[in-house]
Amino acid sequence: MTSTWPDYDFSKARRNPYARRLKKQVTLRVDESTLAYFKKIAGEIAIPYQTLINMYLRNCAARNKRLRLEWESAAVDPGRVAPASDGGVARGVGKMPRLSLSEVKQ
Repeated sequence: MTSTWPDYDFSKARRNPYARRLKKQVTLRVDESTLAYFKKIAGEIAIPYQTLINMYLRNCAARNKRLRLEWESAAVDPGRVAPASDGGVARGVGKMPRLSLSEVKQ
């Protein structure tokens, strides 16, 4: 019986030049508001939100951007709570994180 599939000759094949740009699937936990932000923008420019997030992160990496996290004193809010080191809850936490992205000079 003769096969209906053609015979392929891979003797002159070469590696995929785009293989180094293939993506790796990861699981990432993202705040709902952050995800909604990227989904909104992606919808406006008609691309998948995962692609937009990847483009943003790739741009940050290409520009060697680093997240700078500084803790600054803030007015103590007696209603504000945070986990305490003893497993309980600390009330009136007086420090807030301040985040910024900056390019690292080399």
